[in-house]
Amino acid sequence: SSLVGSEMCIRDRTNSVTDDLEIQRSNTVSPSLSDNNSQGKTGLGVLWGAPNLKIILQMISLNLIDVISKAIVLDSWLSYYLVSTYKLDTAKVGVIFLCINIITSVASLVGTVICKRYGPITAMIITHFPCSVFVFLIPFAKNYYWLLIFLMFRAIFKSMDLGSKNLFITSIATPEQTTIVFGLNNSLRTGGNIIAPIITGLFANSGNQWVTFIISALLRVFIYEVGVIILFWKDRKVLGR
Repeated sequence: SSLVGSEMCIRDRTNSVTDDLEIQRSNTVSPSLSDNNSQGKTGLGVLWGAPNLKIILQMISLNLIDVISKAIVLDSWLSYYLVSTYKLDTAKVGVIFLCINIITSVASLVGTVICKRYGPITAMIITHFPCSVFVFLIPFAKNYYWLLIFLMFRAIFKSMDLGSKNLFITSIATPEQTTIVFGLNNSLRTGGNIIAPIITGLFANSGNQWVTFIISALLRVFIYEVGVIILFWKDRKVLGR
């Protein structure tokens, strides 16, 4: 009987040790499984079904329109317009764009100040609209000097909204979504920069390049800016803050 009792005791201890090992294994495995579940989807799957997907797609779509409107009047096509319309030599055109780029670089710093003070939505509107107006006026310049005035004022507001756009995108996307959102935005930007200059080339080939400035301004105002106002203006004090 003593032997039977000792055997039962040993079996009980063995079973208890086995149970402890199983518990330790489950505790070791479960964290890794929970980590995998917490990581969830990757790539575009991070956006699919997300509660903020709608607002992200809205902003990216508006950015695509803005990219196309700007790519229609790229500086390379603008220089071609100056040479073909005003018969400027290449040296003078180079000086003009040197001044334009300096003005744009300095003015972009002012854009960050406006964004910090009024928020990205307000900054995108008040810095974008004047640029659209001066782009629209370029083909109506009476002479070379009026053209320079329009170009310089366009340069002031040209890049003021870039910081506001980036801040707005990062504010509406979660940390896990930020990389894919910027990647998608840049891919569409590349596509817009490929398509738009072809459109400009068609107008320039027919001697109607001046029309592209009007198209660019109308796209900026009536689609991009009106779209931002309709979709985001009411929440401007919350979004991007």
